[in-house]
Amino acid sequence: VSGGPCLNMLLWGEKGSGKSTLLRLLALKYASSGLVTIEFIDETSGAVYGLYKIIRENSDKKFLLFFDDISFKDDDTSYRRFKSAIEGGLESKPANVILAATSNKRQIVSVSSSDTGDIYDRDEASEQTSLQARFGLSIGFYSLNKNDYLEMDVHTIRNLELIETLRLKERTYSLVWLLDK
Repeated sequence: VSGGPCLNMLLWGEKGSGKSTLLRLLALKYASSGLVTIEFIDETSGAVYGLYKIIRENSDKKFLLFFDDISFKDDDTSYRRFKSAIEGGLESKPANVILAATSNKRQIVSVSSSDTGDIYDRDEASEQTSLQARFGLSIGFYSLNKNDYLEMDVHTIRNLELIETLRLKERTYSLVWLLDK
């Protein structure tokens, strides 16, 4: 928002781990500083160019373009168009936009496992993983065990100064929520 350099972000990991929630919180936190967040829900990647036009017309604003829960199967070639649309085609991404995406998979495009060592197989595998290279910042959200989760819960509650001490009842509710996830 301050105009400095920024990286496109990919948040990947287990479902329900807070990836989208974190991006929503960032959007809320920086909205008062002028950040405009747009969630891209169109199935056709070419529609990104229409958004780029609108974003360029509003060069006085900063934009966060949010792609929620993206992934492609290895036989789905639409990821190539998506890759070019977000960065790498003739029309470059506007300077006043940052891209943020979430995915439940580390590999956004499922990579074929039929690698025979042939140069063409390696080329295809490289092509399938190159979409991730468009995101300069990649953050993994890993699953937590019970003790780590409770420790984070205690830390968060204490830092938010919601209560001084945790009673067993609150810890139990927290644990029940985690196990039901």
